[in-house]
Amino acid sequence: MANATIDDVTAAVLPADLPAYEAIDADVITEMLAQVALIVGAPFGASQAKAQAMLVLHFLAPIFGGGVESSGVIASEANGPASRSFAVPALTMSADEGLFASSYYGRRFLLFRRVTMAKAACIVGNPGVLIP
Repeated sequence: MANATIDDVTAAVLPADLPAYEAIDADVITEMLAQVALIVGAPFGASQAKAQAMLVLHFLAPIFGGGVESSGVIASEANGPASRSFAVPALTMSADEGLFASSYYGRRFLLFRRVTMAKAACIVGNPGVLIP
């Protein structure tokens, strides 16, 4: 499978993030692509370039302010002297999932990773994995 190119990364940028993203030097993106290619390889199959592009954008998001959102469940709210709290289910998340969950691009990368792992489990014949 082919590694992602700058064109792949640019194509994956959300329209609202494009002006700020375009201010990043192409050499920075090229270097980031080289680093990400060492992490995201052939096991991603047809999604390899997309997964690499999303990971590059996730790591660059703090620089250009793109796709970064607060994430999590609302546990309480206040309005003047009145406040209320909500029951919040315990979320189990690995350390890297917590890191990637901080941006739209990181969550897309996690999606590609989950799909790849599910496909691999089915190929090997793991009966414990069900794909809807």
